[in-house]
Amino acid sequence: MITRLDRKTIVQLYCLFSETERSIHRVLDPAATWSEFQQYYSMQKRASVGRALGSLLQIVRPVAELPPRMKYEMINALRSPGLFRVLFGRWSARWKSSWTFSVPEIHVLAWTGQTFLCCLEKMDKPDANLLISLRKDCYLCETIIACRCFGMREIKESTSIAHFRQSEWLKTVPGKDRDEAA
Repeated sequence: MITRLDRKTIVQLYCLFSETERSIHRVLDPAATWSEFQQYYSMQKRASVGRALGSLLQIVRPVAELPPRMKYEMINALRSPGLFRVLFGRWSARWKSSWTFSVPEIHVLAWTGQTFLCCLEKMDKPDANLLISLRKDCYLCETIIACRCFGMREIKESTSIAHFRQSEWLKTVPGKDRDEAA
């Protein structure tokens, strides 16, 4: 089954997973405290994440656990863009207002976001292996969106999104599209 996501939702989700993946990388540093990470993800920011996930949860029901096989199948199903998309992707993406995603892809996106929100609720810093696995899942979500929406200008611009404990010398773009959701 195939479903369509609009441009605004896609940008919000891509910003969410991009920021989350980079933030988790930083919280894996032993010098980073879990409480500092939780403060960075304020209630307002968590609500913004919840709203972005809400659009996905209208399409699929939440699942308690995602079968590992589904992720591996997803990775194998992702293909690099063909010649046509490389040559004309940026031009055609300009005129598109929505893109298609498979239901399993939506499940992966929704499950990863829900898992992240559950991690934020923990009092103590989760095990490094759990955080590494979550970071990989966020990167998979970024890749799914980038492959499906090849040529979308906003995705290229989102690579510099601000994140937790970011180096001062990096030029950043605030998660404005995500924070202004709904």
